[in-house]
Amino acid sequence: MPKPVGVGADDHVLMRSLAEQLVSEANAVLANHGEVITLEDELADGRLGFRLAYRDRCARVVTRFTRGRALGRLLGDGVGTSQPCELTSPEEVETLLLLLLTDPDATSSPAG
Repeated sequence: MPKPVGVGADDHVLMRSLAEQLVSEANAVLANHGEVITLEDELADGRLGFRLAYRDRCARVVTRFTRGRALGRLLGDGVGTSQPCELTSPEEVETLLLLLLTDPDATSSPAG
């Protein structure tokens, strides 16, 4: 749902900051196995975003700003949904990272 620009920007920064913290913690473990999750910022006119990637899966979190409103969306493969949605809580950021780390074709964790 669209929301005021200030609220949308605050929400995006909160989710981005949490993602950075969780990626850092996960990479401390994954690096011992030669793997990492990447976190890349995407800045464009009227849009803030970041991309998380692990192996062949990725997710993008994008907030678009138009006409005094903000609209956040989660897009990607391996994220458990085929429809765009918005991250709305810290738990959803954690779940997103776990979905990226989980290999649906393996019986053990990527670090295992």
